[in-house]
Amino acid sequence: DALYAEAEAVYRKFLAEDERIFRQGGVSEPTPTLLDTATGAFLEDSMELYRTLKTEDRRLVGGEMKLVSLVRAPGITKEASLVSLRSCVDARSASVVVKGKNAGHGYQVEDLLYFGRVGGGLKILGADGKGDSECAGS
Repeated sequence: DALYAEAEAVYRKFLAEDERIFRQGGVSEPTPTLLDTATGAFLEDSMELYRTLKTEDRRLVGGEMKLVSLVRAPGITKEASLVSLRSCVDARSASVVVKGKNAGHGYQVEDLLYFGRVGGGLKILGADGKGDSECAGS
């Protein structure tokens, strides 16, 4: 259905920007792509993480940030959301570097993402995530 296809496109665009930001070591202010794909609590939480990356001089190096799965989650909504997706991202092949020193491997995270219509387009409103856990079915 068109709503899910739009949500998938928004998430893939967000994820590419998320990886770019992790690899550059964070940002202080939301990028145009972040503002285009995320809003509300999700954007605030993402920015808190990105600012921490910058403050701690923490970045992702090498390996890949792989989208293992992205599946529709029909019937699950939260607040003003219209559609939900469940994602699994695996960045364990990458290294986390803090102040130039290797601090271990990347992470794997499973998220339940909530999308809502904002200003004519879908944006990610929120997510319930489990960090460094095995994603269902992976």
